Amino acid sequence: MYDKAQAFTVILAKRLNRLLTHGQRACGFLSALLFASVSMSSLAAEPPPGALVITQASWQQRHTEFLAKPASLMKLVTATAAWQTLGPDFRFATQLRYQRIDPQTGRVQLSFSGDPTLRIDDLIALFHQLKSAGVTHITELTIDDSLYAGHPWGTGQVWNDHGICFAAPTTAIIVSHNCIRGNLKPTQVGQPARLHMADYAGVAFTNHVITQAPGEPPCEALHQVTSDNHFTLSGCIDRRRRVLPLAFSVVNVRAYLTAIIQRMTENQGIEWSGQPTFAAIDQALYPQALTHQSAPLTKLIHRMLKRSDNLIADSLFKQLGAQRYGTGTYQNSAEVVWQILAEYQIARRNQVIQDGSGLSRENLLYASTLYQILTLWRDNPAFSPLIDALPIAGRDGTLKYRRSVQSPVLKGHIQAKTGSMAGVSNLAGYVITSQGLSPFVLIANQVSADDEAQSAIKRMTDYETDWLLQSIANANERASAHAVETERTVKAERTVKAERTVKAEPATDMTATSKP
Repeated sequence: MYDKAQAFTVILAKRLNRLLTHGQRACGFLSALLFASVSMSSLAAEPPPGALVITQASWQQRHTEFLAKPASLMKLVTATAAWQTLGPDFRFATQLRYQRIDPQTGRVQLSFSGDPTLRIDDLIALFHQLKSAGVTHITELTIDDSLYAGHPWGTGQVWNDHGICFAAPTTAIIVSHNCIRGNLKPTQVGQPARLHMADYAGVAFTNHVITQAPGEPPCEALHQVTSDNHFTLSGCIDRRRRVLPLAFSVVNVRAYLTAIIQRMTENQGIEWSGQPTFAAIDQALYPQALTHQSAPLTKLIHRMLKRSDNLIADSLFKQLGAQRYGTGTYQNSAEVVWQILAEYQIARRNQVIQDGSGLSRENLLYASTLYQILTLWRDNPAFSPLIDALPIAGRDGTLKYRRSVQSPVLKGHIQAKTGSMAGVSNLAGYVITSQGLSPFVLIANQVSADDEAQSAIKRMTDYETDWLLQSIANANERASAHAVETERTVKAERTVKAERTVKAEPATDMTATSKP
């Protein structure tokens, strides 16, 4: 039953896609036929055993009473709160302020605002402007990173993610994503693997990874990082592997920045020795300012949602607390989020928010909360620009290659945010129909990947595909029904109007024109 239904659906999807490719509109019969094919299979791909699958759409609500880990669906919440609090034109600003002691000597203050897109080249440009202003000797350097406080990682983030690029620490100081990249290549069996890392200031590596022969017991490459950003690599790499990409994050951001500035000033011929002081600064004492600004919030959210950028999400999240309370922490920013959602009648209930990226495994949300947010985006013109930042199935972002949306019917007709971590596979967004956008939330928690074939993940992928196909079928059926009903209403109104017009016309008085 499953194979026949699925095969029929795929054939039908390809034919529908061919029609759409040639610019023809899918007729009501074809939409009804697609609906029938999906209904016949009755979501033949069942969820994997033990998984908690929660769905909310106009045609289905399943297990919506359960809290679940949203993973990166948290970014929908963060985008909503940032858009409301910061506004589309908000920009992060990094400032270099200075006070002259004599024409070539000055005291310098450097203040950071948590710009997640600030690069080393941007800092170089600021110091180059300082030198162009005539300051070639710095007697005192103060760095202000006080805008963000508290722990650099959200409560509930997995400890062994620390030191990995996608979980870089979120502090007011962010330089080149606080991330360093390289690769590891096998050599001869039994010999140390070859480590290649760019020359990063303030970061050191020790490599103990050994090249392993094929067929030997599994052995993975591991890393440890100390508080002074010294990485030690150990374990094995298979001889057959061509290259292992590496992406590490620093853990001591202040030490990393200090080393960057020391190298940068030396390269630019600016004299400075000693260590910086980290403290809040009084900007009034340093009137001359050089400023680097980030792209506006509109572009930051676009990148955050399309690429699922965790650092942008967590920095925007902490910025919420900073804007309202003067200093941003994960805790006070979460309070700001709930205050904003309450303005749109989205209740807190017993839900938990620990960060803005979704990396924390302690985040717990109801599907209905995400559904309300998506409905808000669709129905409130103030939030509708956020929809354009969502990935589109088969075209861009995290949905470009997602296996569950590669059906010709789904490509270009699903616009949604993904949410994935170990045991979690979520998707929330919109089905795109001729009548507009239909919100949906599909959450899958407790998806096991403990077998080599990853059959649970494959079953979840198949289920997600079937569920989305049925969502489109239902949406198209409702759209067709709505069109028919609208046409009937228009015809009925025309008929009534015509009848009223006839009744309103005065009767012709034949006697007035008859001869006596």
